[in-house]
Amino acid sequence: FQYISRKFFGLKNTIHQRDFDAFWSWFGKSLHVLRYQRHINALWQQGLIYGFMTRDDVNAALKDMAPGTFVIRFSERYPGQIGIAYVGSAKNQIKHYLVGPNDTAGAKKTLPDFLSEHNQFEKILQLNFDPESNSVFFKKPVPKDRSFSQFYSPHSQNIQKPKDDGYDPLDKLQNF
Repeated sequence: FQYISRKFFGLKNTIHQRDFDAFWSWFGKSLHVLRYQRHINALWQQGLIYGFMTRDDVNAALKDMAPGTFVIRFSERYPGQIGIAYVGSAKNQIKHYLVGPNDTAGAKKTLPDFLSEHNQFEKILQLNFDPESNSVFFKKPVPKDRSFSQFYSPHSQNIQKPKDDGYDPLDKLQNF
């Protein structure tokens, strides 16, 4: 709640209606995604999507991690959209990717399917909750296939057809 209180209300005890409205226009879109996009709620409940985290916090979490380590969160700038921060090819080269509609919904695939297709995302920095200290912490990076395989769509599993299976491949369409 610190993130929300700081970002939208400036840690004030009393808020104005315009601040409240701005918060709900952003937060409401995130809740809509959690409720209606396939697998997102389950990913969040398992600690695979952090949820609400500043870019600086993400950079700090990924600092000194191996290339390919990533964190999934809701975008601060684009309400209801998901961002993936990851360590690029060099250590401490942190990149941020905004998952676009054509990456998932337009392509008719889930976020786990999208992640499975991109080699720059190798290990997720997953969250754990410690009930004794009532705090959230990151655990060691986990290979993405171990964390997401239960969410992969059957068609996304790259099943190789035998070369001579008795069927002809389709030719690419040409414009006439």
